[in-house]
Amino acid sequence: MKQKKTNRKHYTILISHSIAEMYFNNFIPSLILTFSEFDFDFLIKNSEEIMHAVTNDKNVIGLIEKPTNRSDFDEIILLEDQMVHVGSPDSPYWIMREKNSGTHLYQELYLTQNDIQLHKITTNSLSFLVKLLENNIGQTIVSKKALDYLPQTEWKDTNITRKLTLIQKTAPAKNSDAEKLTTFLKTKIKQHHD
Repeated sequence: MKQKKTNRKHYTILISHSIAEMYFNNFIPSLILTFSEFDFDFLIKNSEEIMHAVTNDKNVIGLIEKPTNRSDFDEIILLEDQMVHVGSPDSPYWIMREKNSGTHLYQELYLTQNDIQLHKITTNSLSFLVKLLENNIGQTIVSKKALDYLPQTEWKDTNITRKLTLIQKTAPAKNSDAEKLTTFLKTKIKQHHD
């Protein structure tokens, strides 16, 4: 039994909130079955925390909501994600994600572009943000994919898109376990988007 345990490989997949809730859930069973010789940790964190963790460990894969343009990372753009303005345009509240969230950057950009100045509600949870919108509290921008969870909520397109990005410490070697895992994630996330 000890021998069997030492032959197993271990990977940590760190996932941003938006990717975890809107793109990742449906293929976890397939991932686990396909890579049955791996032990996985799946952790939900914001983009800054993920970048920090990837910096320190080659067996960590990060899925974040923005390119990093860092020379010490191997980055793969998974897809472009359209952002939409959701919630009642008459609401005096703007719902923000926490500062180190990938979504926060785009929310700030949208506020600046549109000279929007409202009272702010901040949360570190996409689920909580969706619950506020479901209860007609506030407005914000989110991934268009979030509309699946907000069928009754008013929305309009924006000119903002973001790139969902896979990051690793170094590029995986050809035919390595890391390359197979990266290819699997890239394929499944693109399939789930289409």
